[in-house]
Amino acid sequence: MKLIVREYDLDSSEPAVIIHDDDCIVLGVKVHDRVKINSGDVWVSLVGNSDTIVERGQILIPNIYLKRYNLKDGDEVEVTHSPKPDSVVYIRKKMDNKTLTKEEIYAVVNDILEAKLSNIEVSAWLTSLYINGMDLDEISHFTNAMVDTGDRIEFERQPVFDFHSVGGVPGNKVTPIVVSIVAAAGLMLPKTSSRAISSACGTSDFVETFCNVELSAEKVKEISENVGAVFAWGGSMNLAPVDDIVIKVENPLGINPRAQMLASIMSKKVAIGATHLLVDIPMGAGTKIPTMEVASAYVRDFTD
Repeated sequence: MKLIVREYDLDSSEPAVIIHDDDCIVLGVKVHDRVKINSGDVWVSLVGNSDTIVERGQILIPNIYLKRYNLKDGDEVEVTHSPKPDSVVYIRKKMDNKTLTKEEIYAVVNDILEAKLSNIEVSAWLTSLYINGMDLDEISHFTNAMVDTGDRIEFERQPVFDFHSVGGVPGNKVTPIVVSIVAAAGLMLPKTSSRAISSACGTSDFVETFCNVELSAEKVKEISENVGAVFAWGGSMNLAPVDDIVIKVENPLGINPRAQMLASIMSKKVAIGATHLLVDIPMGAGTKIPTMEVASAYVRDFTD
């Protein structure tokens, strides 16, 4: 079916094209199904439907897609139904507590990046990791997949030190203190942090109260090599971008699965080329790590 492009100037946590109800019936699609769009480039998007904000014969496309695929208002595109990606099968496989291959994990990560999976499907992925976990080989593949779908920063100055606190302690922001001490000692520590995941305030949220954390990769490299340290929100760069997509889904659930946490931490460290890493694992009531046994397991995981 040929449809006329209309600009969809609205940010959404789940980018999707919107098609008129009647056209959806002809295409054989419903909400959260996928369509293949041929605009010179061939790409797949989730679908939303409406009979009020879009007319028959039109397709509303978010700005993010217009820019990515060089489309403009009034262009004509060919739209057809697209089947569910194989990654949905792999998510169900992990829900059944089965081990995933490297190729299967890469497929899930790539489809999250390309917005081929709905937030519901990403939630199912996270829940399966929360309940069933991953073995170390799976976590290794997961980490590498997250790194390979983004950019890397290559520093001329060496060595590259890094620090990460698993967090979970309300009001405890040890990272700015550690980074400042390390930089004052003449070492280089380019610190990228996340916003809130399972609490009301992440390190980047806190640091943003006194300095700008939305920096480009080039700026992070420049400041780190000249000053010795920097505070930056990982989401402002293309370092392991899937991690920041997943965090937006994790936050409402209030969970941070062990496998996701490990892959998230290590992918950012690999992406910035860290040669030395110190990890803080708070343990006890009110933290993410309730007992010494669980803390010891995390130590083994990071070491392995």
